[in-house]
Amino acid sequence: MIRLEGLSKRYGDTTAVDSLDLTVSPGRVTGFLGPHGAGKSTTMRMILGLDTPTEGAALVDGRPYAAWPAPLTKVGALLGDLAHEHGVRLHELHTQRASLEEAYMELTADSVQYGVAAGS
Repeated sequence: MIRLEGLSKRYGDTTAVDSLDLTVSPGRVTGFLGPHGAGKSTTMRMILGLDTPTEGAALVDGRPYAAWPAPLTKVGALLGDLAHEHGVRLHELHTQRASLEEAYMELTADSVQYGVAAGS
């Protein structure tokens, strides 16, 4: 679970993110939509530990992202600029995720079938 608690980021007199509270349940694909300068990338950078909040906390399963020994096993992220740079489209990402989920379900079904057959 990703939990943002009073997350804020200020650069001098400019507030980029203002006291954001948000909970994202495990297994959810979530994105931020908004105009240029709305704080989307800044929020993601704070979640990923690439930028330090002025106030509040960004927690992944109760700990800061950077505190996990292998944080990429907890959260995957694609920041907007990188997506545009490499021509990544939301539909392509969704299709790839669906393919991975289908492959996982097939592997799980095969494992269950194999376990039942082995037990008989």
